[in-house]
Formats: sequence, structure tokens, C-alpha cells
Amino acid sequence: MTHTIAIVDDHSLFADGLERILQEQVGFEIVAKCTSAEDFEVALNNKIPKLVLLDIRMKGQNGLEFCKVLKQKFPAIKVIIISMFEALEVIEKARLAGADGYLHKSTDAELMRSTILDVLNGHQVFLMTSTVKENTDQNTLSKREVEILGLIKKGMSTQDISKTLFISQYTVETHKRNMMHKLGVNSQRELIVYAFENMF
Repeated sequence: MTHTIAIVDDHSLFADGLERILQEQVGFEIVAKCTSAEDFEVALNNKIPKLVLLDIRMKGQNGLEFCKVLKQKFPAIKVIIISMFEALEVIEKARLAGADGYLHKSTDAELMRSTILDVLNGHQVFLMTSTVKENTDQNTLSKREVEILGLIKKGMSTQDISKTLFISQYTVETHKRNMMHKLGVNSQRELIVYAFENMF
């Protein structure tokens, strides 16, 4: 199955690098690479992609505003916001704008590809960088993290959790690392102890 993807970002060096990363994934096809929301609207006349990777700060209409418009016109299109912004309120604005995911531009290639696959499979993935996590309430877990923690408590492996939640194993491991950082624990064993002590 071919997944058609569009990149909308006015930083040409980043967009070119992102295109190379995605072309390494079997089944990904870049059908448009645009520098503004306005350019992308023109490109939509040629082919509607399954997923759009959308920067926030661009000339003309910004990514968050355009995300709202795009999801209203084409609700089936998946949108992942990709940005250098790290504030939690920006990630929440992306969610409220209708985005299906959020990635920081420093995200490594493998995690970026696995996140895109997860979003294409119908999941929402809003990943935080270490800087964001350091400013997060240590005891605040996302709904997905609580779900994964409950499965860890049941003794399920990363592979089992991946199959149960229909997400990649790499994404499961990323959620585990996020939880350990938030909760101040250093191993999966400590995560399990935390789950039992806090009645997950």
C-alpha cells in the first residue's frame, strides 16, 4: 500500500532532509513539497495526500490556522504538525486545531517514520521533547501512557502492547521513556511498582 504524503514547510533545507528520510520508508510517496499553505492549496488540485506534514511558522497563513481549514475541507487527511516550538501550549493548540500528531523537528528519523505510520493507522501521537517534559507535571500521564502502563502492569511485552494498541514497538518504547522521565523512575520494574502503588 502506498501512503501519499505532502510536506508544507518554508525551510527548504529541513524540507529536503525530511523528504530524503521519508523516501527511505517503503510505501511512502511524496506527492507535494510546498513552502506555504497557499502553495499547498494549489497542489491539492493535482492530488490529495493521505497525510500532511505541516510547519507552524510560515509566510502567509500559519500552520495552526491552515490545519483548521484543511481538516474542515478534507477531514480524512491526516495532519502532523512539525515545528521547532517546544511549549506545551503550542502542542495543545495543535491538538485543538485538529492535528492528528505533533513532532519536534529534532525528532530522529526512525521515530519520525514510525509516528507517521501510527497516525496513518488512525492513532493520535503528540510527542514531546525532553525540554518539554522537564516542564511537565511529573505525575501527569497522557491517556495513552496510562493505557500502556496498565498493560505493562499485566505483564505484557512491548511486542504484545504494540499488537494490542496497533502502534509500532518503537512508539511503545518512546512512551515508556516518556513515562519514566515524568515519574522519575529508571526501569520498567520501577514502572510496574509505580502502577501497583498508584492503583492503575
